[in-house]
Amino acid sequence: MSKRSKGRVVLDDLRQVALKQGFMTIDQIENAMDLETNIDLMDEVYIMLGKMKIEVFDSEKDAQEKIRKVQKQEEKKTEARAVASQVLRYDDPVRMYLREMGRVPLLDREGEVEIAKRIENGGRKIRMAVFQSPTCLKDLLVLAERIEQEKVKLEDVVQLDFGGWSSGNSARKDRARVIAVIHKAVEVQAELSRLRQALSRKLLGHYSYYGLTGNGRTLDEFRHQVVRLWHYWLRRRSQRRSLTWTRFNRLLKRFRLPPPRVVHSIYRHVANPCA
Repeated sequence: MSKRSKGRVVLDDLRQVALKQGFMTIDQIENAMDLETNIDLMDEVYIMLGKMKIEVFDSEKDAQEKIRKVQKQEEKKTEARAVASQVLRYDDPVRMYLREMGRVPLLDREGEVEIAKRIENGGRKIRMAVFQSPTCLKDLLVLAERIEQEKVKLEDVVQLDFGGWSSGNSARKDRARVIAVIHKAVEVQAELSRLRQALSRKLLGHYSYYGLTGNGRTLDEFRHQVVRLWHYWLRRRSQRRSLTWTRFNRLLKRFRLPPPRVVHSIYRHVANPCA
């Protein structure tokens, strides 16, 4: 079977799964294609799913939660329309008051969980912003050194659960764990910086050799494939599926790669033929 025919089969299989489920997951897309097909047909898969208005989720659990939320919203809208269709008696102030109060939704358990998730996501974004700042990383290393030297109390830096403390060993373990997390975060940032520099050198070398007039689309496609392979490599290397395209795009804003550019322009020589 040719490469193009194999790609058509993969697209047809994914289309059938999407129509049956009403959604798709990243794992289902990646499992349906090998590395070579992944690079060539990934754009076509997402374009096809976009036309079908099929949303892609990180996991099936996230998809089911979204479906349940949509169903509950539809049920609430139906109930609201049913209440609004009832005849209102303006001669009963108590009924009018209760009706107006009923329009204000109360905070149920699911609402509390949603607010807690929003708070957790906000804290995660703050931590990501801190770990992406070089100045903050330097301050974190200084802080780790002060914690290790016991110049700073650990409870003044992080939230601790004192319920499980039985002796001084718990304090030493927590101190060592916090110091290890700080050093690991700095190492990850340094590794990403080295990768960005290496990829930037490769891209600039490619632009210098193939950056000819009329070759802009090819240069842009080359950079696009480099970005996709970088994302694929990071996900496979860490053995984690949490690095979605949304998070990876935020990462690219911090570790930018050079855009395509034309280095050798034929119009420059035409304008000055004697040069």
